[in-house]
Amino acid sequence: MKNWLQSMRVFNGKESRKNTHNFSRGGKTEHYRQFEKEVTENPNKFFDLLIQLKNENIHPDYMSAGLNGLISAKYVEEKVLEIIYLYSNIENIYLKRTILKAIKYLISKDKFDEKLIDILETNKNVKYEGLIRKEDKFQTIHDHISSAINSFEGDFAELLPLIYKHLHKDTINNQRILDLIIDIINKNVEFVIFGLLRTLGNIESVDKNLFAKLLIEILEKDKTGQLSIYSLRNFHYLHLNNFVTNEELIKFIEKCIDFTKSVENREDSDYIQNLGMYLFYYYLHEDEEIFEKLLNIAIESNTYIINGILDQIFKQELLSKNIKHAKKSKEFILRFKNIKNLDYSYSFNLKEMKGLYFIQNDFDFIKNLAQSINIKKETKSFIEYLQNEYHLDTTISEKIFELLEKLIQNIDSHKEIDYYNSQPLIEFILELNTRTKSDDKKILILDLIDKFLINDRLRYSTKSAIE
Repeated sequence: MKNWLQSMRVFNGKESRKNTHNFSRGGKTEHYRQFEKEVTENPNKFFDLLIQLKNENIHPDYMSAGLNGLISAKYVEEKVLEIIYLYSNIENIYLKRTILKAIKYLISKDKFDEKLIDILETNKNVKYEGLIRKEDKFQTIHDHISSAINSFEGDFAELLPLIYKHLHKDTINNQRILDLIIDIINKNVEFVIFGLLRTLGNIESVDKNLFAKLLIEILEKDKTGQLSIYSLRNFHYLHLNNFVTNEELIKFIEKCIDFTKSVENREDSDYIQNLGMYLFYYYLHEDEEIFEKLLNIAIESNTYIINGILDQIFKQELLSKNIKHAKKSKEFILRFKNIKNLDYSYSFNLKEMKGLYFIQNDFDFIKNLAQSINIKKETKSFIEYLQNEYHLDTTISEKIFELLEKLIQNIDSHKEIDYYNSQPLIEFILELNTRTKSDDKKILILDLIDKFLINDRLRYSTKSAIE
């Protein structure tokens, strides 16, 4: 232990070593990381040293490393608590963050001590000055969350709902935690609020009304719409469980749409897609014209809204037994079919139509879909869809060939060739030939095979398939 103390004094991050040529020994960072590793491996051996460090002129990074080591070792909770209280008055932001981590560890072990709330109340106004946020840069949701998980304030906010859930039967101490949560909401620092939102759902599991009240209060203070669009799932929960009225839902959606108008390129695109999904859900399930109007406004505001709508349609609504919903969904699929840069949404989601028997029951829909510029751009997925449907029902061979014929009518263009320059496709066409009853169709298939044989790119794979 004496060697560690000596080493900590030498590698304190303040004084340079006399032997400047010995770089292999590393610096303070390397030493406290090694210290944490050894504490993790043998916490009993180092516990007394961690007690001693408080009274030594040792950099707090080593104390933080030691406490981290105890957490990683899942050490005796009472001794972790002892270290927390011992270090709690040391003014070092990194050590303070480690103490928050240790409190979270105690919660997970059901060993939270109510006196820890004193520490939280003492530190409620601590700010991490090292957090760099450029004021002239647009802060995306990812930026805010990154700031939250890399700051004391974010850690602090994220911890509070966990404690509230743990103490939900302790009325007095729970009110103290609730006061800290309300204090954060009133300060309304965006990245800190994102930290709070990351765990706010824990309160819902013990007090649904309070969860609804806090979330609504947070979103009422949202000026940009970012907090709202990030909270789509939670607000949808409030709507489904009648915690908010349709008027409040409409106001919330309008705020989200306003946000979509302010972002560019791929900034927060996942959240915008989610908005498209929920908007289409409300359009189908809410019997008010305003939701159709909001959907159309959103479609015009940002292309990623359309990606979300298509995800909702392919993964949910087409599978619905509600005939009206399925019909409207297909109308929207065709509505967007010739909008550029949606090829991923179409090609990736085609597999969701497997076994829905659209070729048999709504062939006009499939024929129109096959003409989409996004299907033509990525033909492979559509061909795989046709193959899957054929294997489920070989009686549709003539309809499938009709679709294939339209897809490959530009066989001589270089752009198109790569998508069906494969032996499996040629084998599929030959199989269709054996199933086709119409002589006229058989002639068309043979003509197509002749074109394959003439083409330099396709000749070899075609001959291999025929042989």
